[in-house]
Amino acid sequence: MGDFPNYRILIVDDDRDFAAALSAMLIDRGYAVETAVDGAAAGEVLGRFAAEAALIGLRPDGGDSPLDPMAEMRRRQPDMVCVMVSDFTEVDTVLEAGRAGADDCLSKPIDPPLLFATLKRCIANRKRLRISEQRFRDITEASSDWFWEMDEDLRFSYFSDRFSEVTGVPHDSLLGKTREETGIPDVDAEAWQAHLADLAAHRSFRNFHHTRTRLDGSLVHLSVNGQAIFDEAGKFLGYRGVSTDITERILAEEALRAKSKEIELLRMIAVASTQAATVEDALQTAVDMVCNYTGWPVGHAYLTADDGSGKQLPTSVWRIVEADGCEKFRAVTMVTSFAPGVGLPGRVFASGQLAWIKDVTVDPNFPRRAMAEELGIVAAFGFPMLVGAETTGVLVCLAGKAVEPDVALLEAMAQIGPQRGRVIERKRAETALRDSDDRYARAVAGTNDGIRD
Repeated sequence: MGDFPNYRILIVDDDRDFAAALSAMLIDRGYAVETAVDGAAAGEVLGRFAAEAALIGLRPDGGDSPLDPMAEMRRRQPDMVCVMVSDFTEVDTVLEAGRAGADDCLSKPIDPPLLFATLKRCIANRKRLRISEQRFRDITEASSDWFWEMDEDLRFSYFSDRFSEVTGVPHDSLLGKTREETGIPDVDAEAWQAHLADLAAHRSFRNFHHTRTRLDGSLVHLSVNGQAIFDEAGKFLGYRGVSTDITERILAEEALRAKSKEIELLRMIAVASTQAATVEDALQTAVDMVCNYTGWPVGHAYLTADDGSGKQLPTSVWRIVEADGCEKFRAVTMVTSFAPGVGLPGRVFASGQLAWIKDVTVDPNFPRRAMAEELGIVAAFGFPMLVGAETTGVLVCLAGKAVEPDVALLEAMAQIGPQRGRVIERKRAETALRDSDDRYARAVAGTNDGIRD
């Protein structure tokens, strides 16, 4: 069985004995083989035999140079592998063969393992190239590019239909307008002025990035290239350009940055926790870093009561960036515990899952609702610190505006919860071990005190 069963090989060589021996070797390996004595005969064969690869081994004193048939073969079958087989494989010959389109060069007499390995590699490379080219064609056909033109007065005079399909903006609404008159939102001021300067100076430009708002309120991110057009006398005629929808790329980049930030947060919390002397120190690190990561101004940690009641008890661990009014909220919180299912800490404990409240002032299960409204506290989320299925505590963050649930943030907090739970478990175990060692040391000291000579 061959390396590529049923693959078709064309041998072009005026040494009939060599061609016959090479043909038998390949047929035995499982390839389908045809032979030709020169370039003209090879062209005839290719008319009825779609070869995937050609082995070209003409002698210099024959009718053709070994390189002559390659151009015609490439014209007929651009994807075909061409391997030159020659008595002469000096560096200059190899370079010339490469420039003529040869995929590789082999010297006579043929080494069978090397021949089969070369064919296998070259055919595989060509196959990968075809896949890559097809992928490029597919992307091009599905491209979100569109074309536009400006006249000599820098007013839009043409948009291809794809513009309206992508942006949701009727192109007729922009025709006759200048760039400033199109009302492009969310453009960096420096980049915007640089772009206007390019237009005023009739300079070509590339990769001008900006956003447009679709009719449904969503944003589309665009990249624009423009070529300044001049007549033979140098008179400026306007611009022709192409624009590309780069929304998916921008969103992917943002997602990657968010994921990198999340990974860095987890790493920093893990490293800092190993240096914490107590559970409270470890929790303080987590609260500080979570608030920094989320941008939420208030954070607080609760621990689950040891009596089996499931109550969430306030700790001294707080993060308050904006202190105005929060001292009153903190004072009330410090004397308030939450039974399972009650308030945000209680519901997180009861479910063992993260909870998000867009607006606590209208949430019926937020006991401090009136005070939160008085102090301007609106959104809140809390997540459990887990050891297995056991919730050992709850971390809560608060913000002064309504915030829709953030999927990326939820995923990040879902990673931190179990991590914090393990830290609490480890710190408690370390504390218990130290207490045990202290009791043992005191017991030994008491025993020694009772020993007299």
